[in-house]
Amino acid sequence: MATIPDALPPEYAAELMKLQSEAPPMGWAFVKRRMAAELGPHWQKKFLEFKHHPAAAASLGQVHRARSHDGAELACKLQYPDMQSAVEADLRQLQLIFAIHRRMDPVIDTTEIAKEIGARIREELDYRREAKHVMLYRRMLEGIEQIRVPRVWPELSTGRLLTLDWLEGRRLLEHTKADLATRNRLGTAMFTAWWWSFSRFGVIHGDPHLGNYTVFDVAGRPAGINLLDYGCMRIFPPKFVGGVVDLYHGLLKGDADLIVRAYETWGFKRLSRANSCSWTGPRSGSARCFCICAPSSISTSCSMKPSRIFQFAASPSGRPRRSRPSASKSPLPSVETSRPFNVQHLFWRPNVETVG
Repeated sequence: MATIPDALPPEYAAELMKLQSEAPPMGWAFVKRRMAAELGPHWQKKFLEFKHHPAAAASLGQVHRARSHDGAELACKLQYPDMQSAVEADLRQLQLIFAIHRRMDPVIDTTEIAKEIGARIREELDYRREAKHVMLYRRMLEGIEQIRVPRVWPELSTGRLLTLDWLEGRRLLEHTKADLATRNRLGTAMFTAWWWSFSRFGVIHGDPHLGNYTVFDVAGRPAGINLLDYGCMRIFPPKFVGGVVDLYHGLLKGDADLIVRAYETWGFKRLSRANSCSWTGPRSGSARCFCICAPSSISTSCSMKPSRIFQFAASPSGRPRRSRPSASKSPLPSVETSRPFNVQHLFWRPNVETVG
């Protein structure tokens, strides 16, 4: 929530941002007990050096910097004690909130949302699974120089302790005032890390907040990003990925049939098409916006729900706006825009090759 612009008041966003890497850490006495529980009573002999103070502390665990006996710099991610019961308590509260939401606004069925969130968060508690995710990402992103993925140290890892290479880097937010070329380079690296793995392997990183990236330098200049966290991953079947690619091409080319086919690929049924609408911008000539009737509930039984129309248009700022139609379900009227409408506002992709 803290990474979504204007989603929360600034003071709330600032406090939530601290949970990405600056949460209250465990003290050293607690850390020693937790490390002994994971690696045995003589755990300190397995490291040449182990820093007492954590380098970062997040919501599920904290990271300590260490050094192996062969001199390699390490990052030891240690889970807080009794996190399983804490997470289950939080999920029960979330289910209660979703239940209240369903009563107030039954248009969106939040049951499947709650199941998905619960499944992903429970997976984040399993550091053995996360170690496999790291290995997978090293293979998927192999050869992409602007993205670095650490190695796993299995002999120093357990279900609640994950030891990886330490990747040197600076916080991403330190580069907001950098020159345009640097910001473009980092933005492209971040998008590539997300889109490459998804479009080619059906794997998506489900927790891309700013605390999970740092920026590494080459020859004194920012050159790319380090990926630091791999707990929340989702693997999709090829058919689903194909639907995303179809939607992109449909929006890019103004092909309503391709857009409808993408939704049908994802399981939507009884889709219909409203009249398309058009408007003229002062510099862009004519642009078109397709209005697709979609089921109101995104769930396995969505075809039994009544349909609603979602219409996409360009707001005066040039950003996409989703508007709810009037009771008559009439198409959007002509809109005068101060900037050209660009379909890439809806689905943007940098210069990265797309699967066919």
